[in-house]
Amino acid sequence: MIFTPSEYTVLLEGIPKSKNQVKFKFQLETMLNTGMRYVELQRFDEHSEWFDIKNRLIALPTGSTLKLGGEKGRDVHLTPAYTAKLEMYLSLNELKFPSREVMEENLKRWWIRAVEDTNRTVPIIFNIHVTPKTFRYTLVTWLLAVYGENYMKANDIWKSMGHSGTVSMNHYYAGRARLKSCIDEVKKFVEGWGT
Repeated sequence: MIFTPSEYTVLLEGIPKSKNQVKFKFQLETMLNTGMRYVELQRFDEHSEWFDIKNRLIALPTGSTLKLGGEKGRDVHLTPAYTAKLEMYLSLNELKFPSREVMEENLKRWWIRAVEDTNRTVPIIFNIHVTPKTFRYTLVTWLLAVYGENYMKANDIWKSMGHSGTVSMNHYYAGRARLKSCIDEVKKFVEGWGT
């Protein structure tokens, strides 16, 4: 399942006000804006030097991706807007991603809190099972909805996500139908990605 932009915003609103609210929101922004696997995010957390501001990317070295010693390194492309936010955030804070289990519990709790908010006017799907993978699927689907007709750009998306050309594209292309009514919001979100 993927988020629409309004559902993603609803999830952010489900994070309770606390001293950690800004950190939690930024963790979710990082998950969505990078599309990195959760273990990669945790490794990046320990190596902020992988962030290449000039080229607007996170350069994951060999051995840092998927499983240790596995996949070769790759460049994770970012939008200009998120690059600026990440630069500012990292100059003041660390991301400090919790264990996957803790993040999954947080996501479940925040989503339930968000959908139970009776003041909300945004239509959402109540039964989304939100996990760290939801953010990765969402970003890839959003990028393909905007840039997928351009073969070169689609290839850049696959490389940035660490996929080979043999990965099932149908898995990601199938979610584009949910975005027809909000494609302009999606375009704003991914504007400038990979340029």
